Amino acid sequence: MHTLIELPADKAAAYAGLAASLRALLAGEHDLVANAANMAALLFWSLPQLNWSGFYLVEPERGELLLGPFQGKPACVRIAIGRGVCGTAAARRE
Repeated sequence: MHTLIELPADKAAAYAGLAASLRALLAGEHDLVANAANMAALLFWSLPQLNWSGFYLVEPERGELLLGPFQGKPACVRIAIGRGVCGTAAARRE
């Protein structure tokens, strides 16, 4: 898989490079969806070991998670808070 940035063997340096790239992508943009989409893409294409990168957004009216911007294979559109890995993490706020 092609990566957008070269990741050094040192994890700290790799994450610092990703953080710098993310700051550059987000600079001046305040839209949540646009920023989440760029972050998901940056992580997916920069970390070849990932098979999915993205966001679930809380939909408070229905008490569930709603699929947001992502990169990778298709995913569940709605997840009940407290169900499965993502829903349990949301319930615990972890």
